[in-house]
Amino acid sequence: MDRKIAGFSIIELLIVIAIISILMAVGISQYTKYKADRELMRQANMLMDEINWIKSQSISKEPHGIVITVSNYTLFKDLDGDCNYSTGEEIKDENGNPKVYNFESGITSSTTQTIVFDRKGYPRNTSCGLGLISITLSNNLRHKKLICISRYGRIKIEADTCPNE
Repeated sequence: MDRKIAGFSIIELLIVIAIISILMAVGISQYTKYKADRELMRQANMLMDEINWIKSQSISKEPHGIVITVSNYTLFKDLDGDCNYSTGEEIKDENGNPKVYNFESGITSSTTQTIVFDRKGYPRNTSCGLGLISITLSNNLRHKKLICISRYGRIKIEADTCPNE
């Protein structure tokens, strides 16, 4: 009774394991990039929503603004009308703490900026001048999203450059 047992050799198994390992490495790296890009887009959408909110508050009530730093942003009411953030102007939450929102880890803003909207919904910079304003958010993979605010107050997210309006 000479039966040959069918099966795989050790070399065949090692080759299959190597192929699976290569596919897993490629898949994990692509998933990591996808996740970082989705987080960057989510953060840009959240910031754009906050900017739209302060714009609507400025039109309906009084001038509101936002201070964007490298790692967070703060919402405030421009009570003195100087287009700048001053201590005591921040919007407080239900516990009386200033509304300061931190960016997710790995996401930063390129510069510190202050934006105030007037009663007509036009954005003003720190010198109270009108003009195109752009906010650049980037992740640790150096991918960027630009939040563009036109001089007329239109807000949108771009990938490369802000259009001149």
